[in-house]
Amino acid sequence: MNRYEYTLRQNMPNVSGWARNNMHVAAAIMAVENSSINPNLDGDNGTSLGIYQVKIATAETCARAGYSKFAPTAENLHTIPGGVYFGTAEMERLSRINSNRDWIICAYNGGAGWQQMGESYQRDRLRYLDRVKAKIVQFYGQGGAV
Repeated sequence: MNRYEYTLRQNMPNVSGWARNNMHVAAAIMAVENSSINPNLDGDNGTSLGIYQVKIATAETCARAGYSKFAPTAENLHTIPGGVYFGTAEMERLSRINSNRDWIICAYNGGAGWQQMGESYQRDRLRYLDRVKAKIVQFYGQGGAV
């Protein structure tokens, strides 16, 4: 078991149902977003926080969608339980919009409207998808590929 899946399994009460059923995807997204599993990590622009690099606005969207175990604050996103909760909640929220795993991975990185953005933006999401898929293969072999 890789350390990202281990982190998820250690925080199972905070892992969404979708992520529990797609542990390989959730672990790979964590690895791409925060390779050090550092809950205090802030993204380059300072708006993405924690182990899943969730924006406060995204956590607020999750809270409005019913994910209310934690308040959508920077303090909670800077904890492993809070980061796991909101990162996997966002995956599950997106899965309710579109069940296609590739779309969910791209939307995790670029928002649910990523396909309506310009070609360059879409290409960046597809590169992100390739990075996540490469982590899945690295951790789980070809059988884990989405």
